[in-house]
Amino acid sequence: MGQSGGYYQALYNTTTNAWTNTTLASPSPGYFLGGYAATNASGTTLYAGGGTTNGNKLWRQDTATKAWLPCANAPAALSYTSNAVMHNGRLFVYGGTVNTETYTKRLFSYDPSADKWDEYTLTSPASVPATKRSVLISNGQDLFVFGGLSASSYVVTLSKIAV
Repeated sequence: MGQSGGYYQALYNTTTNAWTNTTLASPSPGYFLGGYAATNASGTTLYAGGGTTNGNKLWRQDTATKAWLPCANAPAALSYTSNAVMHNGRLFVYGGTVNTETYTKRLFSYDPSADKWDEYTLTSPASVPATKRSVLISNGQDLFVFGGLSASSYVVTLSKIAV
């Protein structure tokens, strides 16, 4: 796979069902151990951030030029979150740990057009059980959290999040 300073990147093409090695463009955000990533609806921009090495940093990559650009910092250093998902033009990130220590049930969203983060107060359900390694899903209208790990056990429920 493409390597730069010990970091690797490969792109997966869903049409050809194949991986392509790429070279990381500079500046490079490094790697995202325990981080999150998502693409916009057209697949032209990749967003990647968080993790134990990038903390509250968010980067975006133009998938055509492979150039990485920094975005506004997240309000908290997030790692081991659910996956990120694009929903209504915004990047949503849920749960995980803050500063690699404290489990959180916080929901953040990033608005690419304003280069700005917001935090949502979860109103429904009042307590989503999963905090770490859950899956955040968008069906185009609603957000859902499925599975994950609470402080002491695995969770296998599906919860709709009202935002």
